[in-house]
Amino acid sequence: MVPVMAQVLEQGICFRMGGENYLHPINNVKEVLPYEEPNPVIGAPACVEGMIELRGNLVTVVYGSSILDVSLDDAAEEGHILVLDLPEGYFGVRVEGVENVMSINNEEVDRQSAQYYPHDCIQGTIERQGDLYILVDFTDYCNSLE
Repeated sequence: MVPVMAQVLEQGICFRMGGENYLHPINNVKEVLPYEEPNPVIGAPACVEGMIELRGNLVTVVYGSSILDVSLDDAAEEGHILVLDLPEGYFGVRVEGVENVMSINNEEVDRQSAQYYPHDCIQGTIERQGDLYILVDFTDYCNSLE
C-alpha cells in the first residue's frame, strides 16, 4: 500500500527578517526584486518607505521590519523586495533575504502558535528539519494602507 501524502495547500516563499525564518504564500507574490531605494511619499504612514516603478506600475514599498515589529538593531539590511499583486494594487515588502520556495501542507501548520505573536499577519508556524518558519500573510496589512 502506498502512503497517502499530506495535502499540499500551496507554495510559500521563505525569507529572513531579524534572525527569524518566515514563509509567505506565493499565490500573490508577483516577483522578488533586489532592493532599490524607493521615492519618498509625502504624508505616507511611517511603515511606507516610498514608491518604485515596476514596468509601468507603481509599487508601494513597506518595511518588513515595521510590519513584524522587528527592531532595526536585530534586523540586517533589508536587501530584497517581495512584490505582492493585490486587488488594491502592487505592494513591495522589504525583507532581509529570500531563501527558497517550499510546499506548505495543512498538517504541518501549527495555527495555535499564532496566538503567541502580536501581529495579525502571522498565521502560525511550521517546523521542518529542525528549522522553525513563521507563516505570514501580508495581504490584509497592505490592503489596510490604501
